[in-house]
Amino acid sequence: PPHGLRNPHPSPMRVLAGLLSAALLAQAVDKSKFKTCSQAAFCKRNRFLEKDEMGPGYKILEDTVAIDKAAMKIVAKVQNQKYPAQDPLQATVTFLNDKTVRLQVTEVNPLHPRWEAATPSADVLVPDTINTMQAVKFDVHKDRILASFDDTELQILYDPFSVTARREGQPVLSVNDLGLMNFEPYREKTENQADCDSPVFDGPHDGKYTSDCPSGGCTTFGTLVEALESCRGATDCGAVVLRPENGDLPFELRKGTTLQNSPSGEETYLKKCMKGCKHTAYSPLGNAVAPPKCAQSDCDVHPSLAAAQRLCGALDACAGAAEVSAGGFVLLSHTGKKEHPAITSNVHTKVCTEEEPEKKIVTVEISGHTGIHSFRMGSYKLVQGGPPSDEGRFAYKHESENYFLYYSTDDKAWALGPQPGDSNVWCYVKTEAKSPEKSLEDGGVWSYYDGDSESWIEDSGLRISTKEIEVYGSGEAPPSTKTVGDGEKYPPTE
Repeated sequence: PPHGLRNPHPSPMRVLAGLLSAALLAQAVDKSKFKTCSQAAFCKRNRFLEKDEMGPGYKILEDTVAIDKAAMKIVAKVQNQKYPAQDPLQATVTFLNDKTVRLQVTEVNPLHPRWEAATPSADVLVPDTINTMQAVKFDVHKDRILASFDDTELQILYDPFSVTARREGQPVLSVNDLGLMNFEPYREKTENQADCDSPVFDGPHDGKYTSDCPSGGCTTFGTLVEALESCRGATDCGAVVLRPENGDLPFELRKGTTLQNSPSGEETYLKKCMKGCKHTAYSPLGNAVAPPKCAQSDCDVHPSLAAAQRLCGALDACAGAAEVSAGGFVLLSHTGKKEHPAITSNVHTKVCTEEEPEKKIVTVEISGHTGIHSFRMGSYKLVQGGPPSDEGRFAYKHESENYFLYYSTDDKAWALGPQPGDSNVWCYVKTEAKSPEKSLEDGGVWSYYDGDSESWIEDSGLRISTKEIEVYGSGEAPPSTKTVGDGEKYPPTE
């Protein structure tokens, strides 16, 4: 057969997913009773986070692991390594009839108890699975537990915490294999914390600091954007402090918002509620150029527009980003049409929008495949200026090699191949997803071509995740009378 795109035989898991989807779609659902991601603060804070932004993640505390063979249950405490001062969570794995395994992760001492069904029969379980299994073999190792029954093996990895089910040696289902788990416990809000979905930061306040640490501790970060994003998602975090004496992790979270003079020359960014702006986006100014007024005191240069936008969205004093002639982007405290020799015409003004702004994925990460195409894994960047998008889908090129990720309309598949449009590919997945990171959402599985066996082999471990996202909008920058910089009004007078 040709080495181009072909339909692999559907796996039982995929068929089951399709049947479940069809059954669910057959039921009437009132969408008005459910929040969208743009209406849920937790979702908005976490939907675009990547592994390198999540920190060290969760781990099972080895000395808390308990196996109850009578109840066919494993119980262990799970610690958030990013916030070690938080109470551990409790993970419970129960082995039930009909080869069903149930994983529950709950708070041990919640501030407010969450709802749980009174009995298993009132919960999501079907009646036939309520009774426990009779034959499970447990193998306990220093870093994991293996539980085997019939042709299935369940692996519970301690650090990082993850659960993977394998059937006949092949992974069929996994939980937290990408390390993106994030459990936000209830926390008491401090008096000076505004209750808003889109907090921003006022600063930097030079030579100032705030005292007291959040409940999770004075966690430190290597970059400002990491610290601000973590503080935005923490109810009891009120500020980010720059402490040069911390070395490689100079940015520190603080609970209070009362500024005090700092003898060591610290800088503080205070969290506050963003008023009158539901979403922020960035509208290019065309051939306009901007005044050289930076939103950061040292005019840091950011490597990409996406990186600049992420930080600009968190800073109240930032009005946009501009590309500099030496390469990279700087943040601006206001944008306008005054010429400056160091800034090019690529200026993006921050604007307010009621609707979720348009997002362009500029870098994706392909990972998880350990077979013959493992050397093709890595970062793929958007092909700027062509080849043309395929029904709104863009092509991406490996950061150092001539490998491309693109969509084939004829085959209805995302593919990894030698050039966009080529049907002779190395890996592919059948899907109609508009962007590559969503290629598995409709139950698809990536397949790769094995030259030795001259066959396509499914690889459920291959994953694509977003790494950089640019945000676009339209309209004018919102008017303001706040004072920024050296007493200048925003927007500045032309």
